[in-house]
Amino acid sequence: MGIMRTKVKLLGDKAVGWAVALLDSGASDSLMRRDVAGKLTTIVKLRRPRRYIIADGKGRFTSQEGAALEILIFPAPFPA
Repeated sequence: MGIMRTKVKLLGDKAVGWAVALLDSGASDSLMRRDVAGKLTTIVKLRRPRRYIIADGKGRFTSQEGAALEILIFPAPFPA
């Protein structure tokens, strides 16, 4: 598993945007600030909350909301 920073294009149902993202090939979810996500796509209430543990192993938080975005990675960091 690897971690890297790269430029991504974010396509949502409201708008398209660009960002620099920290990619982790072992991550099960992708997280972003709510204000940024809300400008790009519709935020919906999740059927069940998602619980997360911060990388330090101590911090924890729960998310009640989710969103769908298409994420295009430039340049493609992983071999095709």
